[in-house]
Amino acid sequence: IYGYERLFVAHDYAPGVIFLISGLFGIFFHFFIRNLMYIGECRVFMETRTYTNTRFHRLFFLYRQRHIMNPVRIMFFRDLFLSLWFLTIAGGLIKLYSYRMIPYIIAENPCIPRKKAILLSRRMMYGHKWNTFLLDLSFLGWGLLSVLTLGLVGIFYVNPYRTAVNAELYMTLRRKTIQEQMPDWELLNDSLLEDPPADFI
Repeated sequence: IYGYERLFVAHDYAPGVIFLISGLFGIFFHFFIRNLMYIGECRVFMETRTYTNTRFHRLFFLYRQRHIMNPVRIMFFRDLFLSLWFLTIAGGLIKLYSYRMIPYIIAENPCIPRKKAILLSRRMMYGHKWNTFLLDLSFLGWGLLSVLTLGLVGIFYVNPYRTAVNAELYMTLRRKTIQEQMPDWELLNDSLLEDPPADFI
């Protein structure tokens, strides 16, 4: 043990190793916990629109149903593409809205292929990005109030309210996509979102 300690001290490896481990943990947390939990949150709010007895454990439905790697892969490429687009002047903001529905699409169909999830989100948001931007602006005052209350208003009211509004936006665009039979509309085939059975848990 003493030899290893001397090696770290002599070559100053310890800060680098700690930084590397922290970075790897941060990446793991972002893609395997934070993103999947966000998708679970989207699912919960989509279900509570029509089924008031949605259980808390639905937040973890991806883990419970063992749908993990495909959602992780899709969200990884979404984040990667967004990062690259933000290197341009306005491309990042535009693509931020183009990819807006991806987590909700995954929440409905966790097995959807990556390219189809991205293309479907772009089609759903076509012609709706500006109105969605205005919708986001309507939360600006709530965001300021959340800052003034050290995030308390955001945690207990604004964030759930915003997620519920986005879930409603997704369902509206979803209906439009199905009615117009846009390409890949048949991948939005979860009947539980519109007419859940009485014994659904």
